[in-house]
Amino acid sequence: MREEKVIDMKDCQMTEKDREFTGGEKMGKIIQALHLIHDYVQKDENGNIESKNRVLRDISVDIESGSFVVLLGHNGSGKSTLARHLNALLQPTEGTVWIDGHDTKNQQEWLEIRKTAGMVFQNPDNQIVTDKVWHELAFGLESLGYSNADIRIRVAEMASYFGIQDWFYKNVSELSGGQKQLLNLASIMAMHPDMLILDEPTSQLDPIAASDFLETVKKINRDLGTTIILTEHRLEEVFPSADRVVVMDEGQILCVGTPPEIGEELKKRNHEMFLAMPVPMQVYAKVESEQPCPITVRDGRKWLDIVCKKKGISPANASSSYRKESDSQKGKSSFSNNKRMMDCTMMLKMR
Repeated sequence: MREEKVIDMKDCQMTEKDREFTGGEKMGKIIQALHLIHDYVQKDENGNIESKNRVLRDISVDIESGSFVVLLGHNGSGKSTLARHLNALLQPTEGTVWIDGHDTKNQQEWLEIRKTAGMVFQNPDNQIVTDKVWHELAFGLESLGYSNADIRIRVAEMASYFGIQDWFYKNVSELSGGQKQLLNLASIMAMHPDMLILDEPTSQLDPIAASDFLETVKKINRDLGTTIILTEHRLEEVFPSADRVVVMDEGQILCVGTPPEIGEELKKRNHEMFLAMPVPMQVYAKVESEQPCPITVRDGRKWLDIVCKKKGISPANASSSYRKESDSQKGKSSFSNNKRMMDCTMMLKMR
């Protein structure tokens, strides 16, 4: 049985140098995928192929270091499969994926890839491997062979940054779902990855816990420069922070761009994924306007005021309708039936 090294928070004081945790500050492309194809193959007991299902079809995409990227797509679109390729959990059937210059098909480079790219999954319980909070924070570092002194510093660093000192000595079983997912995130960040891949990390959290978790992810990208690759359905909360959005459909990349560009493209194609866009973008798409596409509710209200004044409509009436509809959608899935084109849109279209 492995000996447990209990960490005393009093011994985990950080120096100024230790606080200079800056994650991934490297410039350039951290991900390069070229003609990536992935087949899920089912074999019988003799090793003969029974079936083959192609889930990724000729994927080519580059991601800049330090960027915040949202992967968007319906269930079965291939986004989770692509996410697993970015941590070398899966290897291409054809094509190549480089993570910070490391080829994911080269097994000898997997350790370096996983040091570079940390991953957080949907179910918090499936990723936790120890019974104590402090030990979960230290587990990955122990596995990588860090010294006790370095482990103490890293653990203190994460406990302070994520604000989990109050439950540092608790049993993991005592934590809520949101706390468990935050612990998973802190445990990954203790290893100082340059990139975080998060596959629907809030799907099992309540709306408040989900919002808090996503704010923490944004903070990591903003403060530490860590590259974020996120699959998430709460687009109202993540689109304002996204540098790029990659939309997937039937195993292929449908389009890539900034959030406003994606909204325009999906609307132009009359694609059903447009119903996943945040409310302000959907309102914008229903009205002729030369103004930039709003993403946040705040920007949407400003845009409404400008458009209403030009069309001779009382901004107060339109903004009130818009605000009620926007507020009613908080905490709800963006893929729900979309009867959002509210009174303000109808008023604007009638003018």
